[in-house]
Amino acid sequence: MDQSHADGTSWSQYPKSFSTLSSTRDYVLALPVGNHSTSLSLQEAISPAPDELIVGYRYVSKEKADEYNKAGTLTAIPATTKSIGEGAYLSPRLGEFPGNPDQSYWECIVFGEKSKILDAQTPKLFVDDKAAISFKRFKLLLYANKRGYELGKTLLFSRHFVLQDNLQMLIPPVFLVKSPSDPSRPAGENRLGLRIHCTPLGGLGENMPAADWHSWNIHDWPASITKA
Repeated sequence: MDQSHADGTSWSQYPKSFSTLSSTRDYVLALPVGNHSTSLSLQEAISPAPDELIVGYRYVSKEKADEYNKAGTLTAIPATTKSIGEGAYLSPRLGEFPGNPDQSYWECIVFGEKSKILDAQTPKLFVDDKAAISFKRFKLLLYANKRGYELGKTLLFSRHFVLQDNLQMLIPPVFLVKSPSDPSRPAGENRLGLRIHCTPLGGLGENMPAADWHSWNIHDWPASITKA
């Protein structure tokens, strides 16, 4: 089961059975870059490069985590719950998963190219309407169209449809590469320079930085939310 933002409660503590990997551990990860590969230490793999920023965190099954790690980026794996549409759902903070924790889940950190994410030409919209984030696509469509945004081509942000203190981000398929496990699904290209690293729960360590969504100049971002 992937991160579904389903009804449940937030959790921030991981099972003790998963040992935290130290940033000094001798660990090397091979990630594909184009037609080449590069070896990154664990610390490099879970830290943004100078031209990157943290986009968010995602929780998926090992099977899906393996697909992400092999691709080196987010693929167009279909979402389980689609409160604001199809695509990849992210949380701004590590451990913020609105559901019952499962020890088989893997945690993923997603980075993106700073210049592309923050570019004013990359549409970003906060959906500040309870009806529009409750699986009512026509209301979501009206909300976006009224503000001049096109669903499917816009990075969407909203409160969780049940847990209003939790935030979520949706990256639509147009920014995701084709999923090898579901190649018939609509997909696009990695135009945001997304990079992902997934580990078993606890593998990212503790006290990971939150994504600074509030500083991204997102249209309709509520003034009352001063941090993601």
